[in-house]
Parts: sequence; C-alpha cells; structure tokens
Amino acid sequence: MTPIVPLEAFELGEALPWHFLVDEELRVLAAGRLLSRLVDGLVGRGLDEVFAGVQPQAPFSAEAFAVQRGKCWVLEARSQPLLVLRGPLVPTDDGCFLFL
Repeated sequence: MTPIVPLEAFELGEALPWHFLVDEELRVLAAGRLLSRLVDGLVGRGLDEVFAGVQPQAPFSAEAFAVQRGKCWVLEARSQPLLVLRGPLVPTDDGCFLFL
C-alpha cells in the first residue's frame, strides 16, 4: 500500500518552493512561495502566458505532458528569461499536472 501524504496548498508551497500546479485547461492554480515571488501574477494565468517551453519542443497540452510523463521539461519564464525551471510535469488524480 502506498501511503497518502495530505498537504494543504500552503504546506506544499513551503515544501516545494519552485513547484506549480496547472488544471486541465493549463491555468496555474497554485505555485510555490519562491516561484510566486519571482513571477508576478502567476496564479490564474495560462501556462503558455507565463512560460516558454525550451525542451521538449512540444506545445503545452495535456497530451504532450502525458507522452512526456516523468521526463524533464525545461521552461523559461517569459518575464524573466534568466529564470529557467527544470523538472517533470506529473499528472494528478484529478486531471491536473504538478511541476516538480
């Protein structure tokens, strides 16, 4: 049996300060505290409004995230090109994707 570790959004933001969560429409629902400080107005915006995909070279979509499941995505903040994030986009049980 895999244990479930319930975390409130605030706790997740503290534990993973660079994470973000997008819904099935690819709108940012939540973000870690450090990422939120560096990217103004992150929550509520579309993923493609905030980040440009560097690698893989695929448009942002639930299908692309599913195909690339577990693989590293490289994202560049549009407002701060020196801010580059690397990590997987992991599907959640409710149809969202969590960037770790």
